[in-house]
Amino acid sequence: MERKSTLECYKEKEASMAHYMDVNARNYRRSESTAKCARCVIWGRTKHVTLECEKYEREMHEMMQVILSELGHDRDERM
Repeated sequence: MERKSTLECYKEKEASMAHYMDVNARNYRRSESTAKCARCVIWGRTKHVTLECEKYEREMHEMMQVILSELGHDRDERM
């Protein structure tokens, strides 16, 4: 392994960082409102996991009660 000067090491480091920044810039597009929006470049599947959470269960139950009451169903049952 050859010994490099500090300047050469920084040049290589900056070059690799510039490459990644260039790739990132190409993976974004400008929307009509000039805000940056990420573009999906790889299609895949996302798996969702729901763990037991009392707060989630309570809020989900409350939300379902609001939806059911708006639809005209006055049931108070857990789903």
